[in-house]
Amino acid sequence: MTYIITEPCVGVCDTACVEVCPVDCIYPADGLSLSEEDKKKMISMNEILYIHPEECIDCGACEPECPVEAIFPEDETPEKWAQSHYKITDHLLSIALPKRDVPDDIISKLEGLKDIEYESEEDFRNELQGAIGTDALEAYESLIVVPAWQNFVEKNYHRFDMEPGDV
Repeated sequence: MTYIITEPCVGVCDTACVEVCPVDCIYPADGLSLSEEDKKKMISMNEILYIHPEECIDCGACEPECPVEAIFPEDETPEKWAQSHYKITDHLLSIALPKRDVPDDIISKLEGLKDIEYESEEDFRNELQGAIGTDALEAYESLIVVPAWQNFVEKNYHRFDMEPGDV
């Protein structure tokens, strides 16, 4: 199970966790870097850092470094911060999916679902299946569903297309 960063990080964005991560799987919000200038922006925008669920090796090095105790193993996240939201964002449609060679016709079908929040994974998958079909959902599920469910503070985590050097 991956670790996640929860609501206490909002507007704090201390990067001690980033410094100890052995695989560089902790990222800032979409469109921002870990520069001092962007850290100030993240704080003023009440942003949060994100752990990439597929890159995290579950070592736990980040958890004790967080000064606001916002990092938890996913299955131990306090209930008040555990609710997931599923959502298609501009970043996913315009950057992430094209970088992964998802066909334009699939991306355009997903456009109609942009910014609609789904409370359950089942509802989200049903909408996706209706929009793009069963075969496309199976083919691109890890690129669409996995990043979408990681959005636990109504901020979207779709940084799976980043390389560690992009930060």
